[in-house]
Amino acid sequence: MTTAPANAPMPPHRSQLTLIVAATQNLGIGKNGTLPWPSLKSEMAYFARVTKRPPHSSPPGTKNAVIMGRKTWESIPPKFRPLRDRVNVVVTSSGRLAGVEPEKAREQAVVVATSLEEAVGCLRPADEKEDTGTGDASTSLPPIGKMFIIGGSSLYRAALDLPQAKRVLLTKIYKDYDCDTFFPLDLEGEEGKRRGWVRASKAKLQEFVGEEIQDTRMREGDVEFELCMFERG
Repeated sequence: MTTAPANAPMPPHRSQLTLIVAATQNLGIGKNGTLPWPSLKSEMAYFARVTKRPPHSSPPGTKNAVIMGRKTWESIPPKFRPLRDRVNVVVTSSGRLAGVEPEKAREQAVVVATSLEEAVGCLRPADEKEDTGTGDASTSLPPIGKMFIIGGSSLYRAALDLPQAKRVLLTKIYKDYDCDTFFPLDLEGEEGKRRGWVRASKAKLQEFVGEEIQDTRMREGDVEFELCMFERG
């Protein structure tokens, strides 16, 4: 486990953030610490591919980062965490994470931070020079291609308040489920529009994720869903 340097500032112009989330039409994203809908294997595979795939122009060794809160980390089955082939960053106020061995920091590629600003501040984008002054945590990590916020609700809210949040990859779930956790902003509602969020074209979505996306809604079992992207200027 690597610990982010205390009070690491978030650089003002670098480090674009992409939020990635699946939500129902009333913005529900979770129930009792897990997904309220049946496992959607194709959607989960899409999440894995997109969050693993660095930009085409990235130098060798570049990895993407997935930034999450402690509860999201704990919701991942132990055998699947840390999420493979990505730098895992966990934001927790305690600055400690049960089950992560400090001596295995490099191979586990797990960073613990006490705030989102710390989390992003300790990651070095692949297009920056190595000497960024972000502290010792960055020296044990690979250069970072894309930075994804993967939950939960409070971390999504914190990210949406930052100018670095430029995209939301949204999987729209077209079925109602009982949820106790919600995405904090209706991107297509009045507040979302007022804050500058607009739905991106299919071409822009495909360019960003690096693969073809169906024009129509997808179906798995009795769940219908759609992959889309929103951008903020």
